Amino acid sequence: YNEDKHGTRNYLSAGELPLPTLFFVFGRGYCVAAVVWFTVLWRNRPVYTLHWLMFALLLLKAFSIFFHGLKYHGVAGSGEVNEGVDKMFIILKFFKASLFFITILLIGSGWAFIKPYLSPNHKKILMVVLPLQILDNIAMAVVEDMEEGAANFRTWYSVFKIVDLVCLGMVLVPIVGSIWHLREASNDSDKGRLVRAKLKLFRQFYLMVIAYVYITRIVVDLLERTLPFQLFWIGSLVYELVTVALFVTVGVKFSPEPDNPYLKVPQDDEDDEAEIRMEDGPDAETIRMKELGRDD
Repeated sequence: YNEDKHGTRNYLSAGELPLPTLFFVFGRGYCVAAVVWFTVLWRNRPVYTLHWLMFALLLLKAFSIFFHGLKYHGVAGSGEVNEGVDKMFIILKFFKASLFFITILLIGSGWAFIKPYLSPNHKKILMVVLPLQILDNIAMAVVEDMEEGAANFRTWYSVFKIVDLVCLGMVLVPIVGSIWHLREASNDSDKGRLVRAKLKLFRQFYLMVIAYVYITRIVVDLLERTLPFQLFWIGSLVYELVTVALFVTVGVKFSPEPDNPYLKVPQDDEDDEAEIRMEDGPDAETIRMKELGRDD
């Protein structure tokens, strides 16, 4: 244990001392972000279902990191992990990781933002990669609950990290498909300007996901392995800063503001004619919203 100048004992290692404060600060930040995002969604109703998934992700991230801080806070005071807090953290982390993967996959496939449906190929990717990612999250939660000195801990941890990287790499496939789809559609002069704007957005999103995966899965791991033990907390700080940057950027780019050109779904001529016919009926707006994949 470590002692401060007042003689108070702290059972965290020197490199872990700042972690409880770090996690609590970021937890409050995510709570504020969730309130702000909810206000934006409420003001711009109706919004896409995907926007509410992003709100749920913020809440799960806030609670997950808060319980992570509680876990370290308990260890700092008693030297032991509170089993209730630890189990709650593992459950929240599992749901947060799964929802994060689903959200990124749906955004990358262009669901709602380019078209109100998933193509057959994207559905196949979803059916294969999503269960694999969920199983990997469960396995990672079990492995991380083990003691680092346990037999084969490092081997299994590395294996599941590689699986996580593969799953996240598969997320890039629908993003590339969306970019290709937009590039093909940009040849249509009637929709060209709007489609080119969306093409620029998905290229940026593609780069953001690559940067996020590279930094959080590779750079952070290298930092934790190479930095002096007193600076072990730097890896967690970098991870959270990159996550915040991704959340803020995606929130701004895909915000449901009325003047956001990226959320306007271009319709084909047949769809336009169908919408004109719908306008004669009393439920025209409701039908159109459902076709665009929005909530009532």
